[in-house]
Amino acid sequence: MDSISVKSLGNNLNASFKIKNPQIVNGCQTVNSIYEALNKIDPNKLDEEFKDCFVMLKILEINREDDNEKILYKDIVRYTNSQNSIKESTFIANRSEFLRLQTEFERKGFLLLIKQSDKHTFSEKY
Repeated sequence: MDSISVKSLGNNLNASFKIKNPQIVNGCQTVNSIYEALNKIDPNKLDEEFKDCFVMLKILEINREDDNEKILYKDIVRYTNSQNSIKESTFIANRSEFLRLQTEFERKGFLLLIKQSDKHTFSEKY
């Protein structure tokens, strides 16, 4: 399945699907806490231990090739994180100039790490 919708999933709590290239917009601390908790438990007991646990999430599919949706994406990142104090400089890494430079460096065989997540992104890619 390439995409999902509320209609296609309905109320099925056991539905499963794959998400390609997910990005966490808000919730990094939560995800890190979950990761730390899971690492403390025997992997063979994870299914049983967490069979009744649910994590609420919001999935948005945004076409970042579309200029209007690029703006929407940047606004979602900015305003979803507004309850935490985030410096304006954090958002500079998402500016088109930096992303263009990163792409140009990559074409020439260099990796330009702009955001903290870039190290992880490039380690998976290369």
